[in-house]
Amino acid sequence: MINIYPDNYFTFIDDTAPIIITPFHYFPNNSNSAFAISGSIDTISGEVDIVVSMRDAGAYAGDFIGSTGYWGDRLAVRDISYRILKDEVEILNRRSFDFSKLEFAFHSEKWKETLTVFKHADIIDIDDGSNNMFHSHYIITNARDSLQGIIDPVDKTLSWNTLEMDSLDEKVYPNGLYTIEVTAHDSNGNVTTESDDVYLNN
Repeated sequence: MINIYPDNYFTFIDDTAPIIITPFHYFPNNSNSAFAISGSIDTISGEVDIVVSMRDAGAYAGDFIGSTGYWGDRLAVRDISYRILKDEVEILNRRSFDFSKLEFAFHSEKWKETLTVFKHADIIDIDDGSNNMFHSHYIITNARDSLQGIIDPVDKTLSWNTLEMDSLDEKVYPNGLYTIEVTAHDSNGNVTTESDDVYLNN
């Protein structure tokens, strides 16, 4: 059995853009321990996972569940892209996950695919344990170029490689302040862009 993105098969009203939370989160590649925060701007190095907390708000996103209250307004975004800039100059422009192009086949170790796309809520802890209006924490650097089909858990080794060298053996990302700009669309074409600054010190 293959599960595919359902939104193209339904007609619904959604005129609310996705919500992207700042600041973003930065982890050493394939790690659950974030870079230590000292000051208002995170300092990173090496191979980095960029994690961004998002949800898609919508009037029809939820309902009352039993006696527990309202669990809603927390749809998933459709697709994500990001840019990396230094001194307002674009160095990288990449698409991240596009869930309209992914397939999900059930199997016993499916949780490994989930951990390739998301950080667990307990690691980020942005929602204080609430299931209402919950944010998903996307590891946006874990998406392969033009990713279609089934997610490969090996992609958890992907990252923003801040040590990358160009063809002239020069640093692609010299030390300094960078801006990470993230854009998310929902299924109805609504769009949000947010940015965050991070300091690179290799």
